[in-house]
Amino acid sequence: MVNSSSESFLESVEINWDNPSAYGDFELLHAGSYADTYRAKRAGRYFLMKALHSQDKRHLAMLRREYEISIGLEHPNIAGTITFENDSEVGPCIVMEYVDGFPLSDFLCTNPDSRTRKALLIQLLDAVAYLHAKGVIHNDLKPENILVTAKGNRLKLIDFGLSDDDAHYLITTPGFTAQYAAPELIGKTGPVDGRSDIFSLGILISLLFPTRYKCIAGKCRRQNPESRYSSVAALLRSIRQADTRRWTLPAVLLLLILSAVIAPRLISRMYYSRTVSQIESMYADTLSAHGMDVQAPSPVSYEAYQKAGTTHRSRQDALAGAAERDLNDLLLCQSAEKDLDRLFDVFSGSILERPDEPSRLLYVADFARAFTARRDSCLAALSNESTRDSFYARCEILYNGMTKDLYSRVKQPASK
Repeated sequence: MVNSSSESFLESVEINWDNPSAYGDFELLHAGSYADTYRAKRAGRYFLMKALHSQDKRHLAMLRREYEISIGLEHPNIAGTITFENDSEVGPCIVMEYVDGFPLSDFLCTNPDSRTRKALLIQLLDAVAYLHAKGVIHNDLKPENILVTAKGNRLKLIDFGLSDDDAHYLITTPGFTAQYAAPELIGKTGPVDGRSDIFSLGILISLLFPTRYKCIAGKCRRQNPESRYSSVAALLRSIRQADTRRWTLPAVLLLLILSAVIAPRLISRMYYSRTVSQIESMYADTLSAHGMDVQAPSPVSYEAYQKAGTTHRSRQDALAGAAERDLNDLLLCQSAEKDLDRLFDVFSGSILERPDEPSRLLYVADFARAFTARRDSCLAALSNESTRDSFYARCEILYNGMTKDLYSRVKQPASK
């Protein structure tokens, strides 16, 4: 089904193509059912291009739909979408970040250790949780759509060709990978929502850890969506609880024995120590998963712990929530700075292709607007005031250096 917005796009496709190609060294990486994926080089840098086999309007609407969904996604574990173009070599296409890596299935054949598998699992869950928070369902989570980078073993989620933020559109658009698809997606027996992705996550968890999380993976794969985890956050909590169960159960039994004779303040101190340990573990896991060399904040004081709530649960939730907001701010800043670097690479590599100085100056102005928009988007999403000020200051330094470099190129002879 082609909606009105897609129809208007198709009309513009037929009359408004005026974008000369600047890409070269095309290499076909994958031939799909209606679109092919190429690697191409521009300004000394590789990009990924997803292009149609033909100018079929339905397929063009599907490609545009994928672009509209993916262009709004900004996460370190999701391959970035850069623009939608009509290239003279391959035609209408989505231009994306090129990821030098391997599909998850190939990577697992190298028998990575459990620490590496756990880091990849956390990254995958973090990426899917982000999608669901944005109202997007991936609908095709499988090893082929999960890449692990050749350097650093970083996870990148790709391919939003079957994704949607409107389940009704999905039901009228056939296509999925049956081996990993939820029953309601295959049989169209009910609404498709985030729990359909959780079904696929259960299969992927079993691939990463064949024995370690059997019960958790089994709950993910239940036939009835109502019986699965309600969210990725709930799934992640179960995984962390399973990791600590070996020492938690004896600790709880000992606490029950001693609670009758030990002063309430000592019990509170024990809860405090466990809360701080869990928060530090969350920081360590997340920073390790994202490859960030950032020092964790100072441990929460006992006084701050006492003021955070009236019960242990409320204190733990309040402090964990604050820590998660700080981590999200760090990840947002890291993602934004990488995006700004990619933006600079595209403009700095292409500016010499401009024929004259006025057009180059306009290109510099375009860069300034794009830089400011990306910076302001991140600033608006940051929750911590001090992090916001720090990020703004770093952006000012980046911007001054980048624009100085671009202006220095304006006077250089044009490339022939």
